[in-house]
Parts: sequence; structure tokens; C-alpha cells
Amino acid sequence: MDVKTAFLNGNLEEEVDMKQPKGFSSSGDEHLACKLKKSIYGLKQASRQWYLKFHDVISSFGFMENIMDQCIYQKISGSMSQETYINKVLERFQMKDCSPSIAPIIKGNRFNLNQCPKNDPEREQMKNIPYASVVGSLMYAQVYTRLDIAFVVGILGRYQSNPGIDHWKVAKKVMKYLQGTKDYMLMYRWTDNLEVIGYSNSDYAGYIDSQK
Repeated sequence: MDVKTAFLNGNLEEEVDMKQPKGFSSSGDEHLACKLKKSIYGLKQASRQWYLKFHDVISSFGFMENIMDQCIYQKISGSMSQETYINKVLERFQMKDCSPSIAPIIKGNRFNLNQCPKNDPEREQMKNIPYASVVGSLMYAQVYTRLDIAFVVGILGRYQSNPGIDHWKVAKKVMKYLQGTKDYMLMYRWTDNLEVIGYSNSDYAGYIDSQK
């Protein structure tokens, strides 16, 4: 999260007068000073006033300050969801009304360099298709909560430099899968004995181009 001109949002607790900026004063009023109504950049207390303002606003949304680091705020809801983000992705790429898919990829799907454009007409066909933007958007969802699309997103990423129409169809299929599962989320429960179990997928040299 970023806040534009952050320090200008702080409220002043003291009365601060400021010399008029060059070119601002009119003839005969050069002796007058400006009384600040809000914090500005350059004040010694500007950063603290911004912190107090931010603290009040973020606390109103239910976030709590971390006792170990006052720069960190947390809100415990028990779950992590990216449904809002997924809806934005679907709308951005004109897929908000698409029919859902039951899986992003199925057994038997094969991807290789032969599916990449080989001539100018094929490259021209892909010229205005936002393949890289879609893969990047899918990767953002995958990194945070949608680990179920990690495998197929990794495959799609291999062809970022020269994607073909077959790769684009798969990217759209992943978005269709998210359409039907956008309410899926990670659920967390408090436990004294947290045991993390990792799983690794192997398709036994299924990557045709490198035999890995």
C-alpha cells in the first residue's frame, strides 16, 4: 500500500507559522506569515504526525499494532482470500462472464516449443494478445493464496518470450478455473502444535523441450 503525499495528511498539534514562499506575497504584505493548517514536508514533526494519522485510520478498520514492531499492523480474520483481486483480473481481461472450468490443466496436456509462432502471420496473431500481463496476474494470485495453479502458471511462464495461440488458450482456461473457484481461500486455525507438510509434484520428464 502506498499513500501519495503522505506527510500532507498529518494533523498539527502545535501552532506553526511559516514564512511566505517566494512569489506568493503581495506588495505591502511581505511582513505577514502563513499559519499552517496541516502538516507539510520539512517539518520536524511531519513524520510523527503522519504516523498518528495512519494509526487512527488503520485502527478504525480493525487492524492492531504489533507490540514488537510499531510499524507493523495485523488483522486476524482466520482466512486469506483473493476473490476481489480475481474479479478484477477477470474484468480486466474481459473474462468476467466466462463459463467456469473444473480444472486449469488435465492429464495428457502437452506444451512445447513447436506451439510457438514460427512465421510472421502467427507472430502478428499474438501481437495484441496480453499474454505476459495475464501470466503475471495469475502469478500474483498463485504466490499468495492460489497454490493450486502454481504448476500450470509455471508452465505458461516458460513461453513468455514467444507464446503461441495454444498457450493463450491455456491461460484463458486458468482464468475460467478461477472463475469457478474464486471463493476458495486459505483457512488458518490457532494451534500449539503447528506442523507444516510440504508436497512436491513431479511429472517424470514431462517437459518435452528439455526432457526434465
